[in-house]
Amino acid sequence: MRTMRRWCAALTTLLALALVLPAAVAAQSNPRYWLQVVGDDDSVITSGYCRPLTAGTNTEPTVYTTATLATAKSVPISINTTTGECEWYQTRGQTYDVMVYVTAGTYRGTQMRVKNFTGVGKAVAPAGGAMKVMVVPFSATASLTTTQASESVPAGALIKDILIETKTPVSASRINVGLLRPGQEYDNLCARISTATVGFANCSVTTYLTPENLTITHNNENHASAGYLYVYYLRGGNDHPSAAYGRIWLAMRR
Repeated sequence: MRTMRRWCAALTTLLALALVLPAAVAAQSNPRYWLQVVGDDDSVITSGYCRPLTAGTNTEPTVYTTATLATAKSVPISINTTTGECEWYQTRGQTYDVMVYVTAGTYRGTQMRVKNFTGVGKAVAPAGGAMKVMVVPFSATASLTTTQASESVPAGALIKDILIETKTPVSASRINVGLLRPGQEYDNLCARISTATVGFANCSVTTYLTPENLTITHNNENHASAGYLYVYYLRGGNDHPSAAYGRIWLAMRR
C-alpha cells in the first residue's frame, strides 16, 4: 500500500512537470529583442521612442513585455532613461525595421530607421544636420481638452511642415496641432486635419519661428483616433552640435 502511494505521488509529480516544462521551455526560447540608442560621441540617449515595424512596411506588429508572450507591449516603446535601450519579446527569427525618435538632449529631433533588425544592436544618432523632426505620439483617448505633449521645439527653430500619421482612425475624426506659448496661450498651427482613415495627411503649416522653447499641443475634438505627429523644423544657428555624421550598426543576428 505504501509503495502504491509512492507511485501515485511520483506519477502526480511527473504529470505536473509535463504541464509546466513545455511552457517554461517555450518562454526560454522566446528571445529578448533590444536596441540601444547612442549618439555619435558614444553618449547614451535616454529620451525618445522606438517603433518596431514589420520589415519593409509601415505595419506595427504585436510585440510583448516578457518571454511568455502573455501581455502585448505598447508601441511606441519608450527608450530606457538609464540604459538607452528599447526592448520587447517575440518568437525567435523575427526581422524588423525599427523607427527611432529622439525627443530631448543634444540629439533632439533625430529620426532614424534601423533596417532588418533581428535581435540585438545599437543605433548611432548623428548630431549634425539642420532639418530635424519632433515626433509626438497621440493616443486613442477621446477628449475635448488640449493635450500638452512632453515633446517641444527649441528656441529659434523654423517650423516648416507638419505631417499627421493616423494608425487608429475614427469616422469623421479630426485633430488640431499647435504650440503652447507663455501664459497658457495656444498658437494653432494645424486646424481640424482629418484622422478618419489610416495613412498620412499634410498640414501645410505657415512657416513659424519659435521665439523660445515651446511645447507641442494637440486636440482630437473628442475622437479616439491614434497615431503620430511629425513636426519638421530647421533649428537655429546656435543649436548645432559639432558632429555632423552618424551611423547605424547591428551587433549580432539571432
